[in-house]
Amino acid sequence: MQCEEGEKNHLTGTLVCLLVWALVAGVVVVMSSGFVFDLGNRASFCGSCHVMKPFVMSWQEDVHGGQNRTGSVAHCNQCHLPHDNLLSFLESKITSGVRMAVNNLFIEGRNYDWAGNARENRNRFVHDSGCMDCHGELEPPGLSEAGVQAHREYLAGRQESSCTGCHPRVGHRNGLSSAEKFFYLHKGG
Repeated sequence: MQCEEGEKNHLTGTLVCLLVWALVAGVVVVMSSGFVFDLGNRASFCGSCHVMKPFVMSWQEDVHGGQNRTGSVAHCNQCHLPHDNLLSFLESKITSGVRMAVNNLFIEGRNYDWAGNARENRNRFVHDSGCMDCHGELEPPGLSEAGVQAHREYLAGRQESSCTGCHPRVGHRNGLSSAEKFFYLHKGG
């Protein structure tokens, strides 16, 4: 069966129209996902969950929150998501987001063992690959000889510790005391 000339033009026009709409939809999805991705990296987004408020407050008072001589800020995703590959980054972003949403619903902040959780899960919350993105120079001026040696051992793979093994309060220096104070003042939370 042969198509008439008019049917061919209609079919071609329909395919072109579908391709244009698919291209427009693709551009919209990519652009909006970048916006949503950026929005989800902001402290205002992370702090919108009640259980995260004291940690955002302690981050704002820390060198990673901008309290340093240059005013540089490390945003949430820079420390709390892996940077080794995109798939790992996205998987961690989704699972940690779901976990945080569930925790916000079921954790009573005042009675939660924040210190125990930090000790037990610190390496799940802070990824060495994120640290290394900013702190690739592990022998900065002023570092003690012990610090230089520890960093050399880490880089050579002879030390099983992670960045947070030696720097346990990085990013939220007063996070645990902020949480205790915050949830004491907000008795329901």
